[in-house]
Amino acid sequence: MLFFYNKMFKKIIVLFIFIFSLFSFSSFVYAGIGVAPPPQSEAIVLPNPLGHHNSINEIIARVISIVLGMVGSIAMILFVYGGFLWMTAAGNQERVTKGKQIFMWAIIGLAAIFTAGALVQLVFKGLGVS
Repeated sequence: MLFFYNKMFKKIIVLFIFIFSLFSFSSFVYAGIGVAPPPQSEAIVLPNPLGHHNSINEIIARVISIVLGMVGSIAMILFVYGGFLWMTAAGNQERVTKGKQIFMWAIIGLAAIFTAGALVQLVFKGLGVS
């Protein structure tokens, strides 16, 4: 019998919370919280979310620099992971080899990233975007 009361009590609590949240939300809406202000006759000017970048070339240059920065962060994480594998190998030659390979590919990736970044900057300076 106690189990029945416990289950019924839980249902009543959930129902009470639902009804309370429903009424509290409706009271916020009626009080003016969450209601849009009435429209004004003058035009609303919104700020540019991209900042001072207005041309498509500047936006593309910014996106490329952000992507190159993210890829550089991923390369750093790979260095840490490769070092962790190498240092915790405890004589296991497979883990040492895997750690060294991760280091090697991270270095190759960083060289490719820096080369791509330099080429992108060179092209954008040639186009006069920078």
